[in-house]
Amino acid sequence: MLHEVMQSCLIHRRWDESWIEERIEQVLRKGLGELFKIGVGVEEARREVKARAKGLKGFAEKYISEIPKVCPFFGPF
Repeated sequence: MLHEVMQSCLIHRRWDESWIEERIEQVLRKGLGELFKIGVGVEEARREVKARAKGLKGFAEKYISEIPKVCPFFGPF
């Protein structure tokens, strides 16, 4: 589920908290059947995905840019 959220962020180039929250809710609704199959409740899944999604904004700030970033060890990404 987190992978789907990240893909959506990458595709739409949106990394703000409200966008990520909306994508999490969308993915949870879409995956209700799978959650039921594995015996995980929606609230438990929501907590887990939100906890793991906290790093997405930091990832974007560090690695995603319209212009190449320079790595201090290897040069531009």
